[in-house]
Amino acid sequence: MARVSSITRVLKIIEAVSAAQRPLSPLDLSEILDIPKPTMHRLIQQLQEEGFVRVDINGTIVPASRTRHMAIHLWQSQQVAIQRFAILQRLVDKIGETCGMAVPYYVNMVYTDRVPCPSALQVYMPTDSQAPIWCTAAGKIYLSTLTKDDRVTLLKNLSLTAITPATITDRDVLNQSL
Repeated sequence: MARVSSITRVLKIIEAVSAAQRPLSPLDLSEILDIPKPTMHRLIQQLQEEGFVRVDINGTIVPASRTRHMAIHLWQSQQVAIQRFAILQRLVDKIGETCGMAVPYYVNMVYTDRVPCPSALQVYMPTDSQAPIWCTAAGKIYLSTLTKDDRVTLLKNLSLTAITPATITDRDVLNQSL
């Protein structure tokens, strides 16, 4: 194995964990990245202490808050954000409502972009705020893209608590609306 710097290894771990279609075990990461198991465990421990990854209930490695924040900041960088904001502004001008973008994060949606409407009365959701996936328009759109089996499994395991009086908390009703 060619000598690879610790920095490169750490970045490759973050990259692999972030791109994985499912949570990876330390052994998975060790095999995928060709990093010895003891080294992998040491690097994961350091990444966990720094908040870049976390170990979930199954012992697999998933992105943690610092990785999520880094991804959101990259998403919001001026080079690409200006195009999204122009589209959102055009939409706000057309419909007269605040418009935003959100991405799924576990069982929540994280708001990444927002263009407010000119109305004095509006709900304020700052970027990086989270809302349960089942009670937001963005979350419902995302849920509607899942396969029926994946959606039913997810809804079965969610604790559908009411956030507002209009929140749908009945799984069958929510699934039908999706």
